[in-house]
Amino acid sequence: MDMVILEKFCNDVRFALEDACLKRVHNETSSLHHCKFPAGCCGDTCQILSYLIFKQFRSLTLKRSGVYKPHYIQDKRLRDDNSHAWLEIDSFIIDLTADQFNDRGFLNPPVMITQDDSFHKLFAKRDERFNLNQPECPRVQPTLMATTNHICEILVSRGWDLGAGRIN
Repeated sequence: MDMVILEKFCNDVRFALEDACLKRVHNETSSLHHCKFPAGCCGDTCQILSYLIFKQFRSLTLKRSGVYKPHYIQDKRLRDDNSHAWLEIDSFIIDLTADQFNDRGFLNPPVMITQDDSFHKLFAKRDERFNLNQPECPRVQPTLMATTNHICEILVSRGWDLGAGRIN
């Protein structure tokens, strides 16, 4: 996968997520509706992004999530039981919500595509049911469909075809 194109795509998805938050298009039972994006929105964001990457590039991602436990790795910027979620593809970490921790002294960009796992290793306690080593075909929960449809409209308006795997 071309990481330059993937980064452009992810930047457009992040823009569309922020726009969806401003316009309050989210279903009221989703985390995106109840939180101040990106805070607390990493799981739903990963679900949507995984689906969109599959739709655009026909590539499957690995979903990752973890919980910070100070007895695994010490970092004073995090609190016990802080959780986080992100995606992995071709040994790259894709994270559109890592900047939610910047108010605690981190300097994460709004769109993080990296092979440096130093930030994500802080969330070391992993539930294997949610960290499979086999990618699954992505599905979007019904509560995320309004948001996903809004994002798709913006992506198409920015030249993504969401099917043929190329940008117009």
